Amino acid sequence: MDYGVFVCPEPGKTRHHLRLGDGYLECVVCQKQYPIRNTVPLLFPSNGLTATINGRQYSLEEVQDIYDRAYDHDGLMGTDLDGTYDQVTKSTLLNFGQPLASKRVLDLGTGVGNLWRYAPEDVIGYAIDLSYVGAAKARQQRGNLTVAAAVGEYLPFPDRFFDLVIAADTIEHTFKPEKTLAEIKRVLKPGGVFSLSVPVPDSLRKWGWNQLVSRHFDPRFLFRLIYILLKRVLLFGKTTFQPIDRDLNDRQWIELVKSVGFEIKEAIEWPEAPQSPIVYLLHTERA
Repeated sequence: MDYGVFVCPEPGKTRHHLRLGDGYLECVVCQKQYPIRNTVPLLFPSNGLTATINGRQYSLEEVQDIYDRAYDHDGLMGTDLDGTYDQVTKSTLLNFGQPLASKRVLDLGTGVGNLWRYAPEDVIGYAIDLSYVGAAKARQQRGNLTVAAAVGEYLPFPDRFFDLVIAADTIEHTFKPEKTLAEIKRVLKPGGVFSLSVPVPDSLRKWGWNQLVSRHFDPRFLFRLIYILLKRVLLFGKTTFQPIDRDLNDRQWIELVKSVGFEIKEAIEWPEAPQSPIVYLLHTERA
C-alpha cells in the first residue's frame, strides 16, 4: 500500500502531499489529519458534497451510508446478476488503454473491485470509492492495489499522475459530473486515456428485456433476481437504492465529456442487435 502517493483533497489549486502519522495521514501544509481505517485512508474534503435529485437533497454522508450497507451485503449490485455485462464492459474499458504493462491505472468508483479480476498483473493499480466498505473489499482483490475512500470531485492524487483512468458505471452517480471529469483530466498525463461506461436511457428496463429473451425464462435467473430485489427492499425499503442516477443519451454524454477537454476516440453501444443496447462505452484521451 503506497500511502506516499496521496495528496490533500482540500479544495485549492495546489495539491500538497500527505505524511504518514500514527493511524492517519496529515497534510504537510494545512495539517488536516485523515484517518486510516484497516489500512484504507479516508480522504474526504471538509466542505462536504450535496446533490439534489427529484427535489430531494442528498449529502455525502447519506450516500456513503447507502453504499456501505450495499457493499456490506454481497450480490446487491446489478452487475452481480449479469457476469457477461461485467466482464465485457470492464475488459473493453481496460483494452482502450492498451498496452497496459507497467502503466498507472486508476479505477474510479471501484465498488468492491471487480475491475481487477480482468486487469493484467503488471499494471500499477489504484482504486477509490466513496464507500470505505467497497474500498476495503477492492483491496482484497489484489494485494498490491493502492486504495482510498475518496470522491471523484476531489481526487487525492497529484497532477498528471495516471496513464489510464477508468470509470465503469460511475459518472452517472457522482455529485458533480463536470467537477469529477475535470479532476480526471487533471490527474491524467497528456495523451492519457479516460475510459468510461454510462447507461443508455431506460437501461434497466432494456436490460430486463434482454435477460428474459436471452435466458428464455431461466427459473434460476428469476429466482436470483427475486432474491436480490427482496434483499434490497429489506435493506432500503425499495428495489432501487442508488439515490443519484443520471439518465442521458449518447449525444449528451459525449458533449459533457468533450466540454471538459477530452477527445472522443471511440464510442460503442453494447450489446449489439437483436438485443437492446444498455450501455455506452467511451474511449477518450486527454489533449
